[in-house]
Amino acid sequence: MMMIQLNTLLILVLAMKHILAAVAQLQFNGTNPSGNCTAIDDGSREGYHSPLPNTYLPDCKNPLKRELWRVFMNEDGTSAGMIPRPDGLGIIHKICPEDEPLATHLVNVSSKASEYGLCNETVFNTSINSMDPVYALQFANIFHRQLVFTIKENRISPWVTNSDILQVCETFDVSDNIKAHCEEIKSLCNDKGECIEMGIIPNKQSVEELVPALNEMYGVKQMGDTCNPEEWGATFECPANSMDCNERRPRGLPAGCKYVNNYYVIDEVRDCCPKPCYFEDKDGNECSIGSNVAANSWVYFSTLVCVVYLKW
Repeated sequence: MMMIQLNTLLILVLAMKHILAAVAQLQFNGTNPSGNCTAIDDGSREGYHSPLPNTYLPDCKNPLKRELWRVFMNEDGTSAGMIPRPDGLGIIHKICPEDEPLATHLVNVSSKASEYGLCNETVFNTSINSMDPVYALQFANIFHRQLVFTIKENRISPWVTNSDILQVCETFDVSDNIKAHCEEIKSLCNDKGECIEMGIIPNKQSVEELVPALNEMYGVKQMGDTCNPEEWGATFECPANSMDCNERRPRGLPAGCKYVNNYYVIDEVRDCCPKPCYFEDKDGNECSIGSNVAANSWVYFSTLVCVVYLKW
């Protein structure tokens, strides 16, 4: 009976979140600068934050499956804040004035990053809570595009909310160690959704299992993965080929291979850009230059050995 009551209460809580999100959207008379997508809830994360009375603005262009950095329109209807706060993230993501030239559509982002305090890790800047929503969403989009969960000093980097950890437990077949960690997190909240504000740090074994699970759950792409430039985009200007790839064909390239300039992959700065001097065969497969050269070298070496042997 108790389990039924708890399940019913959970359903009511979830329904209330959807109702509050709908009411907030109706009260918000402006538009989402990133597109016309609709928030599925109010953007809150249990045990971490509640946005009310502010309005959640989801990033409609987020290339990932989830949002870690979330933008909320303030009550004034003209400014926005971000949770978690993005202090110093401009330095990490290289969007400050002294960094590489940004893509054309982000030409003013670096100056705004400096203005709002994203380029300073030590000075508390109150304007970071009153950003232009257009730039706040562009910042979030850049952070998500470059997001990769890693292990730093035996901890998950960047930091994630407990709700993300619990979602890992619900999404994947996790070890008993992770299950125990999730149960410990659940113990912080009562059946009314009221939580004790206390961080629970996962042990080294849990971190090693959680990091790849978080990358998969968020839909993080790895360097070299194929991508759609319309969906993924780029923070920086994509590098241009400095030579005519058709005229300067790599040595050992198999016959029938042609240069393709619209094969997009995730590059070293996690942008979606054309792969430099990419050649493919008639079946659309990448031409394997290295293996062809290696094969030719082996044939040459074998022939040379045979000739020397016969002369000897």
